[in-house]
Amino acid sequence: MKDKQTSLPLLKLYRVKSRISTYLVNAYSAKEAIRYVDMHDLEETYGFAEYDYVAKQVDTTREGIVLDEVD
Repeated sequence: MKDKQTSLPLLKLYRVKSRISTYLVNAYSAKEAIRYVDMHDLEETYGFAEYDYVAKQVDTTREGIVLDEVD
């Protein structure tokens, strides 16, 4: 049996901005990143969030980002 090489899409880092917050999200596409943030905002505001979101991919070769666990 031959091993098949699969081509899986890689996660990318997106900066998603709304009127009230900015989030860093790992997702496969900008649309998916916006969907994650939208679901989070709806959960935090008990379903009353209606924001316009802008998602841009972060160029990690030019912009260093250090993420740390927050208590």
